[in-house]
Amino acid sequence: MAVSGLPGTDVLIKARVCELLESWRPWNRRLWDAGTVLAIREAVEAADWVGRHVLSSTAMSWCVRESLLPRLATDAAIGNGEIRRQIHLTCNAPIKAAARGQRTLGLLAELVADGYLRRWRDLIAEGGGHLERSARCIASHMLDGGFHQDFLRHQIRTRLDPSATTIDLVELFVSLEAEGERDYEGLVVIQDKIPAPQSAVKSPLWLPKEEVKARLERAFPDITAVRASGGLLFRVRARDHISAVHEITERLDRIRNRVRYRRDHSALDVYPKVFMTGFPDPQDLRRGDPAVTVLSLERVGALYELPEIGTPGSRIDDALELASALTESSPSKAVAGAWAALEALLFCDTDEADRDQGRAVAADRAASLVTAGWPRAELTSLSYDREILAADARLARDLAVIGGNNRERTKQMVDWLRGQPPRPVAGPSVVAAFERAHQLVANPTAPLGRINRYLRASFRRLYRQRNIVLHGGSMRSIALAATVRTAGPLVGAALDRLAHGHATVSFLPLNLAGRADLALRTVGDEDGWHLHDLLGA
Repeated sequence: MAVSGLPGTDVLIKARVCELLESWRPWNRRLWDAGTVLAIREAVEAADWVGRHVLSSTAMSWCVRESLLPRLATDAAIGNGEIRRQIHLTCNAPIKAAARGQRTLGLLAELVADGYLRRWRDLIAEGGGHLERSARCIASHMLDGGFHQDFLRHQIRTRLDPSATTIDLVELFVSLEAEGERDYEGLVVIQDKIPAPQSAVKSPLWLPKEEVKARLERAFPDITAVRASGGLLFRVRARDHISAVHEITERLDRIRNRVRYRRDHSALDVYPKVFMTGFPDPQDLRRGDPAVTVLSLERVGALYELPEIGTPGSRIDDALELASALTESSPSKAVAGAWAALEALLFCDTDEADRDQGRAVAADRAASLVTAGWPRAELTSLSYDREILAADARLARDLAVIGGNNRERTKQMVDWLRGQPPRPVAGPSVVAAFERAHQLVANPTAPLGRINRYLRASFRRLYRQRNIVLHGGSMRSIALAATVRTAGPLVGAALDRLAHGHATVSFLPLNLAGRADLALRTVGDEDGWHLHDLLGA
């Protein structure tokens, strides 16, 4: 929907925050990294895992000096006072378990968290703050705090009118954050035969069949197709009811996995929805992330094909199977499978340089692949936008001739943007996307460098979380959920590029990753690969 005049920075920040909270957005329009407060707390926790030899001191050093400190440098809400100085002093010294550095950093995290959103509100009111970084910091902070994107979107729609400003939006977030966690109660109905009923009735979660039926008749009278044999009543604390359903789903899956350990391996059959107390409609069980996609399998006609064992395609197929936990399983299984997929394709154990650098090199290669794929993903999306096409009839005609060739559509968009077209009169989300694309074409080195730093941090966090799960035996890391949310769609994007490269031009994974890395290092050179051709295929 077009707006009159050209939207200012305030309007664009609000639109971008709202876009980042849309759970259905593809990877190129999503959040890629954790927020500032969580990143500091993650470093505090990581020190304990280094002390237990689950994480290496090298991983800890990279986390603090190559990821955390550069991030803090771009977060305007920390200010330029003594707190920022103390964070830098603390992070530039070794942070060890049960030592003063860890304790100090933990206290600094609480100081940064206290009033974080209010400081962003004041900065925006004063006209400060970079559009993209402001939006990412604000949105990340809310999601890291336990809110679900869909809940926040609903709050924005119902509590703010269309004329609301970014300041109004941040004020809403401040009030939601101040409410804290709430108690939620969700009933999961067990159907048909109950495995080990003598054990089930002893559980504090158990509800007998009669009570389950009474609850359903009282609160959900329209639901009649439930064959209740009993039920499990979960009580959780969460920021919102959608996050509560995620937590209930994870707890239910733990119980279902326990039941499978019985001698007969019988499954716990449950009705596929959660009946939340105080909500009129039952809620779907929530697993995985709908934004984790590998669309190239369908585009190249390989969705229903299985490659021969031992062929290069079989390695990509194995990786897709490993990473499939991102779409349907628990966070711990998701990070373990996702990292195994990347390492299998992007680490070379016969390369001495790889052995010297360590397996984290797979994270850097994945980041290069996805970064190099971002221009085509972003510009292709923009090339199909109706408001962009309506703003320039000649561009629309040229793109119509090109059709569905995304490589050529990207090239056409680059040529169009180099012609310095005026900012379109369009919705603020479209204008924000136009501004990002314009900056990319004008000086590709700077934005691609920033994106690569975001993605390296995200993929390396995935590696650390995988080690905490598999070597530390813990599924309760403070950053586990954020890792799945941010890195999951990026893993899908990396596998998508590798699958596409293999299917179209028989690129081996390491060769394509090497091209991506070189393309990013030479993107500012007039003789380097062009934006539409960074990955070749």
